[in-house]
Amino acid sequence: MFTFFLERVFEFRVLGQGLKWKYRKMLLKESKRKKIWEPFVLPRFKKVNGTITSFQNMVPGVLYRPKDSTFPLVDMYYKDSSEKLYGIQATMAKKHAKNVTVYQEFYDEIGTDPITTPLMLYYLIMPCNIEHFSQATFSEGKFFLDVKSRKSASWMKKISFFAIVPPDDFGAEF
Repeated sequence: MFTFFLERVFEFRVLGQGLKWKYRKMLLKESKRKKIWEPFVLPRFKKVNGTITSFQNMVPGVLYRPKDSTFPLVDMYYKDSSEKLYGIQATMAKKHAKNVTVYQEFYDEIGTDPITTPLMLYYLIMPCNIEHFSQATFSEGKFFLDVKSRKSASWMKKISFFAIVPPDDFGAEF
């Protein structure tokens, strides 16, 4: 229920005035750089499309939110003007490991693959989970159940993981 609310708020914000939240990349390897929460800004989207749309037919400025509740991996996805693919998954969970077949199903649905179309996958989280998503690094098993598979190994280099959270003053926006 909370994830549904989170999805609706995200959708409402990107169709309204755009979105000004915060994000951080979830690193799979150690880094000396301090990871902080940075501004996550999306311009206003033109509309929401409820159909499953292939990457080739996607239009920048449109948020794709399939009505099919069995759509794999993400709740929403979009393409920017640079032809980059973004996925949004609203979650209350702290674990997100999926079999590589779930990633494959997503790519099959949109008619491409991670080698030609890398994915930036954003987990839309509640502020109460920000501490968990602020850790320095995450294990590969955080995102892939079958880490040792050859396909998982090659895809891990083409899929980037991020966390998005509403700003501290979120309640003041309404």
